[in-house]
Amino acid sequence: MTVFAAVLMCLTACEKEKEFEPAEVANNLIGDWQGHIQEYKRMSDTGTNYYPNDDRKYVVMQFNKTTETEGTGYQLEFKNESKFKNGTESDKSKFDWKVREGRIEITYHQDGWSEVYMTYDKKSRDNISGSVFKGEFITYKGNYKYVIDLNKEYFAEWNKYFN
Repeated sequence: MTVFAAVLMCLTACEKEKEFEPAEVANNLIGDWQGHIQEYKRMSDTGTNYYPNDDRKYVVMQFNKTTETEGTGYQLEFKNESKFKNGTESDKSKFDWKVREGRIEITYHQDGWSEVYMTYDKKSRDNISGSVFKGEFITYKGNYKYVIDLNKEYFAEWNKYFN
């Protein structure tokens, strides 16, 4: 009986932490997100080291779901938080998104905006939970990397920016 209990405890304790499923990530994304995005630039064309850019922007994103793991959305970027409070955006775009292979892929409608993917820790409940999203934006070409720190917070002025 003691051996059985020891084996059972090991199986329970040794079990892998459950990863987020794509549909669960998609459900958590739905709604408005606000917070900071900061670009990290490569130190050289051949290097993979990044350093933070002083230009930390304030971003507002809205995710709407159209299928179990895909949807559409809106993104506003402001030079800083005070510009956000004044309603002076620096850039905006509609986008399509899908959760796939442990990342959120975003294709922007605005010319000049690169396709990106957002990374998240597939096992961390603190990373993309109901109210917090921390991760990275990375362009598909690998030219740019952005660190994001967003909180789920309702934004009532979408009609002001998108008709």
